[in-house]
Amino acid sequence: MAPSRRRTHSRRQASEDIEEGATQVVAREDVDDEEEEDEKPARSRKVAKKEKGVKAVKAIPSVDEDDDDDEPIDVENFANQPLQENDGLKLKGLSNDWSQMITSVMGNVSTIGDVGAALIEHGDKKDAERYKKEVDTIMKDFIAIESTMGFHALTLDEIRQKLAQGETVVDIVSRYNAGVTQKEAAHKKKTSRQKYAKDDTYREFRQTVWEAEMPDTAMPPMTELIPKEDGDDSEDDDEIEIGGVTQDYKCPLTLCIIEDPVTSRKCNHHFSQAAIRDLFGGRTNVTKRCPASGCHQDITLADCRPDPNLAKKIKAFQRRQKRKEDAMEVDEVIE
Repeated sequence: MAPSRRRTHSRRQASEDIEEGATQVVAREDVDDEEEEDEKPARSRKVAKKEKGVKAVKAIPSVDEDDDDDEPIDVENFANQPLQENDGLKLKGLSNDWSQMITSVMGNVSTIGDVGAALIEHGDKKDAERYKKEVDTIMKDFIAIESTMGFHALTLDEIRQKLAQGETVVDIVSRYNAGVTQKEAAHKKKTSRQKYAKDDTYREFRQTVWEAEMPDTAMPPMTELIPKEDGDDSEDDDEIEIGGVTQDYKCPLTLCIIEDPVTSRKCNHHFSQAAIRDLFGGRTNVTKRCPASGCHQDITLADCRPDPNLAKKIKAFQRRQKRKEDAMEVDEVIE
């Protein structure tokens, strides 16, 4: 009986375990069903929000250009509008742009004189006159371009001044074009002396070419270099009697050829950089009388700026002097 009871008890225990396991499975399925039920509302809420957002977007009314009640602008008959006070800044900016272009175009124009001097020094002597005419024409063309760009800047400045004075400026385009055209026409009527004799760029160009051709002779006044034309008065000649002075490349402090040249922006006198720095003790805020003979201008060390154009002229002068000395030595040997 004991074995039979044990088997019966084992069968009964196994059936109870099976029932308990089934109950646990059913319980887990119930839990999973509850979790799914919890997730369903969350997903449905998200879908509902999205649908609501879509509906909100759809609810925004579209802008219909046909709903604009403003009348169309008649562009062809639209009148010019007057400039506003703040437009003066724009005019000033445009004028500055023209000035910057002048600086860019004319920044290295001294090279034309250097080319002319090199052609005269090293080229065929019989072609020297032709070289001079060619480089002279090129230089005048650049000066003409500078003048034209200057007319544009000046016209813009004039319009800006009228605006600042309270004048109503309406026809800006026609006024601008008329101003530039008027200045160009007046410039074309000038004689060669009136255009170039007082122009510093042209005068320096002629000085460079002259020194290459006539190194030991002072350049005559510009009135002798530029032929007189109809419209040139004798009074104008008196105003432009510039010339007759040989370029001096000696420093007034060292009395030797200038080294690392600097030029005073106050009086345009030249010095060796080391010498002028020694004079001021390296202090830029000290004022002294210009050391050049006969000059009464007060200058500072900050007024003395490096002068690369003068440095090129000094090198060319030294080359000419060296060739001249070599030629003299050859003549002495022959004798």
